Amino acid sequence: MESSLSRTEAIIPSSGNATAGDTEGTAASDESLRDLSVDISKCWMEVGRNLQLTEGQLESLDKEGYITLREKIYQMLLVWKRKGGSAATYDVLGDALQKAGRLDLKEYLLKNYQPA
Repeated sequence: MESSLSRTEAIIPSSGNATAGDTEGTAASDESLRDLSVDISKCWMEVGRNLQLTEGQLESLDKEGYITLREKIYQMLLVWKRKGGSAATYDVLGDALQKAGRLDLKEYLLKNYQPA
């Protein structure tokens, strides 16, 4: 049986870059990505673009056949995290959320997951 993680990794191999130039900050945890996947909803593709995922990568995730939108969003965030490696930080994710008009989620993320 093939796991969704292996399907996700097949879509986007690791490159070690979350976004150009930003390597400071705390790496995003899977738990925080799961929590955020509940609330991102309709702007998930815009968030993905802001995280430097390509249109082809987003289309692959969209067509993958995940049962729920939440799972699709969670898988998108995992792809970003694996692609970005240590550069996949809360700062980068927060900026992507803010650019997508979700300042509320950026504030939630930084308040609840990033160490002071």
